[in-house]
Amino acid sequence: MAEQNKKRRRPTGEEDERVRRSGTRKKAPTGAAKRRPAEEPVKKRRAEVEDDFEKAPRPKKKSSAKARKKRKQSLTNVLVILFSLLLLVLGGGLYAGSCVSGSNTNLPNVYLDGIALGGLTREQTLDALKAQGWDRDAQTPLTVNLPTGVSFELNRLKAGTAIPAETAADIVFRYGHSGNWVGDLNRYVQARIKPVDLGDFSAELQREYIDGQIKDGLAAFRENVQAAAGYTVDKDNAVLSIVKGGGAVDINEQALTAAVNQALLNGDLSLSYDTLENLPQAPDFEQIHQALSVEPEDAYFTDRWEVVDEIVGCDFNVEQALQLWNDGPWLGMVSVPLDITYPAVTGESLRSLLFRDLLGSQTTYFPNSIPNRVSNINLAASKLDGIILYPGDELSYNTTIGQRTLEAGFLEAGAYADGEVVEEIGGGICQVSSTLYCAEVLANLETVNRTNHYFRVDYLPIGHDATVSWPGPDFVFRNNRDYPIKIVAKVDTLERWVTIEIWGTNVDGTHVEITYDQFTITDPEWGVACGSAAQTYRNIYDADGNLLQTVKERYSDYHMHDEDINWPPEKLAQDAAAKEAAADVAG
Repeated sequence: MAEQNKKRRRPTGEEDERVRRSGTRKKAPTGAAKRRPAEEPVKKRRAEVEDDFEKAPRPKKKSSAKARKKRKQSLTNVLVILFSLLLLVLGGGLYAGSCVSGSNTNLPNVYLDGIALGGLTREQTLDALKAQGWDRDAQTPLTVNLPTGVSFELNRLKAGTAIPAETAADIVFRYGHSGNWVGDLNRYVQARIKPVDLGDFSAELQREYIDGQIKDGLAAFRENVQAAAGYTVDKDNAVLSIVKGGGAVDINEQALTAAVNQALLNGDLSLSYDTLENLPQAPDFEQIHQALSVEPEDAYFTDRWEVVDEIVGCDFNVEQALQLWNDGPWLGMVSVPLDITYPAVTGESLRSLLFRDLLGSQTTYFPNSIPNRVSNINLAASKLDGIILYPGDELSYNTTIGQRTLEAGFLEAGAYADGEVVEEIGGGICQVSSTLYCAEVLANLETVNRTNHYFRVDYLPIGHDATVSWPGPDFVFRNNRDYPIKIVAKVDTLERWVTIEIWGTNVDGTHVEITYDQFTITDPEWGVACGSAAQTYRNIYDADGNLLQTVKERYSDYHMHDEDINWPPEKLAQDAAAKEAAADVAG
């Protein structure tokens, strides 16, 4: 069986011929012949034939040296041709690649964000990009809007999601101009086959710039949130205002950063971000109600006529306030209606009563006064200006002005003293006291102490003056009105006048006019005029001009200067003899 399973080899030509001649090579039996009983002789002959095949190998055909040399030469020629063709292809490719790399125009079929730039020079590319608004779009910022009215911008160039037109032109030109001839040729072929859009260049987000802008925006937002803490009461508009979430809500910085980055990458123009965290509970409206709820009270004056302002009544519905808060949006203004009750008397109305009316005013002139007298008048008036007298207060002129001394700033000027005109420190201040006296009478105040001059004065009508000296006589008056009064004293040293005004509150509109009766004083012995007198009257009228009352003021009598009296000769002779006798006694 082992011999039968051996692989048969095909007989050589000589063996085949030998078998054919000997007639021993036959076809394999078929059909019924296979079932012949004489099986053993067939097997024996088959084995012999197989043994002959194995033992007689086929002889190799010998070739001549000439044939072998010819075949070798043919193979060499083929290899040379193939190598030459390869060199030719490679050389052509390299040349084509060098031409592509060295050209001064973009590859064909090249686009940038849909803008056709194929075949253009760098300058033409730059012009085409600018014409399409490339720089405008690159410089258009992303505006981020946050609640509470905060917004901030991100520059796309600084953020790294846009490039200038010059950089974009460089990117387009470098595609296919890298200097790698093979790679550039490959890109050229690809561009010829299919358009290439280079707009999807990788954006490198500038984290430091973006984070800085976000932090600044969040800082402003948080500042506004903190400023909105608590509540405000507008009684004029009768509303309690409270920002829902003020002082509490916040924005997650990481979430905002992610949203901003995505908006930048998407090329969005704006982003409104209103996702809030740290949402608080409703405020304690019961506590707010306890703090605000109050009954109205009138304003009033203190004992020193200081105004205590009114209290405005306030109330609101707690349940309504809570419902309005729940219904309102976060960081929205919640307006709760207030029930406001105003009192009858307000602090403003009381203040408006004080010193609103000019009660009395008097002006006198001093056109011929020397500079020292003008200075004394100005100094005395300045000490009166602004004085306030409350009801019942008295003003002493001497106490107010003080002793007239050089140290106090007063100067020497003409004055009446003991029936004579002398140079005295403070001369001229009587004109100020007389002017004040007239203003006081016209203001319908109470004259406490007033003395007329020894001689008449020329700056006021008879009976209208008030002389003063240190320590007396003094001029004193009292505020007998229901409201405070204020003295306003003004001096014009160029025009030479002094004005005293008394301001207060004229409740009923009454006013005063001064009238007087003048008399001549006659020497009882000689029967000549030696002086004059006057009785002044305070005439009080109502707002309609009706005379309500006439009050007598102080009676005033004045001496005449000796040179102005028409003494008879006999009187003059007696006086001369008396002086001469007195001189002899003194001598």
